[in-house]
Amino acid sequence: MIMKRTKEPWMTTEDFGQSIPKGLSVNLLVKDIIRSADFQRKIFGVDTVYEDEDFRVQSGFGSQWLLHADHAYSEHPLSPNNSPTA
Repeated sequence: MIMKRTKEPWMTTEDFGQSIPKGLSVNLLVKDIIRSADFQRKIFGVDTVYEDEDFRVQSGFGSQWLLHADHAYSEHPLSPNNSPTA
């Protein structure tokens, strides 16, 4: 995982995962996290709960959803960059 974050996250991944209410959870992998978050704030009027270079938590309409920068998953086995070659 390639992280661009230069500061300490607001809470550990485990603690944040435990804080998410049970039910549907939406995680979006986006190419440009700043542009995606700005679009959602302007168009949908949602709030940003937390933001850094790799991750955003958006809140609105009684829900929270997560934006993940695609660079953070560039080494994931299912990433197009890691597709097996024939």
